Amino acid sequence: VAFCELDDRPPKKPNDVRPYMCNLAVHTGWRNLGLAQRMVRKCEERLILTHQASMSTSKAESNNTESTSTDNNDEQQQQLYLKVTEGNKAAIRLYTKMDYTIVAQEQDAKTGETLYVMSKPFSLMVPPPKRNTPIQKET
Repeated sequence: VAFCELDDRPPKKPNDVRPYMCNLAVHTGWRNLGLAQRMVRKCEERLILTHQASMSTSKAESNNTESTSTDNNDEQQQQLYLKVTEGNKAAIRLYTKMDYTIVAQEQDAKTGETLYVMSKPFSLMVPPPKRNTPIQKET
């Protein structure tokens, strides 16, 4: 019905953007039901959880070493990136509505199409809801 990928690996090339959301697709029979928006939100939630865990680990490790310098700017400037073709007006509307902005433009090497690079700061992402303790079955 729908599919989306989130790539948070370290970049291979200096100009690679990370983290990067890609390949968002919704089957034509399931469009206009809010699935794409929910999938983007899930990617954002997963990203926030991953980075919160990473930041906690980094802070714990830095507390165990003599170095006390931390880069708070790095956390504030984190962005989630995506690319969308110039002609995909529906996707551009969706991403714009979800606070993504166009930050660059490039040509697709294979097709020659114009691609917009869009991004959204972590600070604008809604954190995932806190999970309550699991509901116990009544016996």
